[in-house]
Amino acid sequence: MAQLFRTMADGSLQSMGSEMLLKESLVDDYHNGSLFGQAAAGRQRWGDYSQVSVDPSNAHNFYLIGQFAREYNNAAGGHPGGTGGSRWGTFIAVLTTPVPEPETWAMMVFGFGFMGYAMRRRRYSASFA
Repeated sequence: MAQLFRTMADGSLQSMGSEMLLKESLVDDYHNGSLFGQAAAGRQRWGDYSQVSVDPSNAHNFYLIGQFAREYNNAAGGHPGGTGGSRWGTFIAVLTTPVPEPETWAMMVFGFGFMGYAMRRRRYSASFA
């Protein structure tokens, strides 16, 4: 799961939007060092690595890299000669932040123009004592 946060002026984090599922595992349990159907042996690895980085050519894009549990290495998992052991994969995703649509920009420019016109048109009255 991933979620977008922003840093406030006081240094605290504020949540923006809801959680996103980036990659769903292809198995319903995690095993390492054991064969399919046997008790787990050894270290149970999950998510040994992950990374988030900003696209150097576009500050609106973020690259995400992570690990996920793949199908079992057996006939049921599509590997007839497999050992029954663990299979892991890597996912790479790009998150793109939305850029305002032209209509949004037009409304903003029109609003600034209208405010400038209203301020320029304001009449001042001077009174003399």
